[in-house]
Amino acid sequence: MTKHLTPEPIMRMMNGIWLSQTLTASIELGVFTRIAEGLNSIEKIAESINAERRPIEALLNACVALDLLEKDNDTYKNTELSDTFLVKGQQRYYGDYIEMISKRSFVTWRTLKNSILANYPQEETLEKAFQRDPDFVILYTKAMHNIAVAPASKLATMVDFSSHTRVLDLGGGSGTYSIMLAKKYPQIQAIVFDFPPVCRVAQEYIQKFGVTSQVTTMGGNFFETKLPTDNDVVILGQVLHSYSLDDCRKIVEISKQALVKDGTIAIVDLLLNNDKTGPLYPALFALEMIVESKAGNAYSFQEVSGLLGEMGFQDIDTKPMVGPISLVTARKA
Repeated sequence: MTKHLTPEPIMRMMNGIWLSQTLTASIELGVFTRIAEGLNSIEKIAESINAERRPIEALLNACVALDLLEKDNDTYKNTELSDTFLVKGQQRYYGDYIEMISKRSFVTWRTLKNSILANYPQEETLEKAFQRDPDFVILYTKAMHNIAVAPASKLATMVDFSSHTRVLDLGGGSGTYSIMLAKKYPQIQAIVFDFPPVCRVAQEYIQKFGVTSQVTTMGGNFFETKLPTDNDVVILGQVLHSYSLDDCRKIVEISKQALVKDGTIAIVDLLLNNDKTGPLYPALFALEMIVESKAGNAYSFQEVSGLLGEMGFQDIDTKPMVGPISLVTARKA
C-alpha cells in the first residue's frame, strides 16, 4: 500500500457539487459584479441582496478559499480570474454558461447511471428542450457564446483569413466565430447557419458587436436545407460532438459541398487523445453526451482526421487552442 494514502482525492470528487454550487450561488447573487462595483464588504453585499451576515460571510470566505476572491481584513476584492470571467458585462463573462449548467446539468447528470444502462438520455434531450422552451434556447445560446469567445478570438489569429471572403459558420450558435473574424477581417462576409430560434439570438450578438454589414444568419437544419456552395471557409465550432460518427461523416460531406476548391474547413472542438483516456475534460464531456444526446460523443484527432481523409480533404492539421479545445484544419482538394 502506498505510504500516507488517504481518501482525500475521492472526497474532492464527491464534494465537487459543493464547489459548483458555491460558484453558481455567487453568480446568481451577483457577488463578483457587486464587488467590482464597490460593494466590497460583508455588510454592503448583505444589504444589497437583503440577506443576513452569516451566510454572506460564509459564501465570501469560501470564494476566497477557491481563489475567486482576495480578503484584506473585512474588505474583499476579485481575483484576476473572477474579474475576467465572472463580472457581468465583461467580454469574456462566463455567468450565462454557469447558470445554464446549474439549470441543466445538475438535473441530467443525476441520471448518468441509467443513461449509461439505456444508452439514451433519461431526461429531456437538448433538442426537445429547444422545441419546448424558448427561454432555454436564449440561455443556452448565450452560454455557448460565453465558451466560444476565447476560441473564436484565437481562431481569428491562428489562421490567416486575409485571402478569404465568404465564411459559412455551420451550426454557428450565437455567431461568435463569425463575429470575431468579421471584426479582424473587414473583407469577410459570413453566414451563421443554425436553427431559427438560435439565429434570432445570434442576430442580437451580431448587432451588439456592430458587424451587421458583414454577418447574416440563415435558419434551417443542415441535414435538410440547401446551403450556399461558394464559401472559402466552413467553420464547425463545437458541433461534431453532438452527433454520431456516421452523422459527423455526413456533416463533413455537407461542409465539403459548401466549399469552393482549395477552401478551408476549420473544426473547433474538444479532442480526446487517440486512446480516449484524456484529457480529463473531453473524457468527462463524452459522458455529458451520454446524458444529453442520442448519439453524441467526444472524438479524437485520429477519428476527425479519418473523416476528413475519407472525404478527400488534404493538408489535415491540428493545433491546441484554449484550454481543452483544439483546432483541426484541412483543405478541399
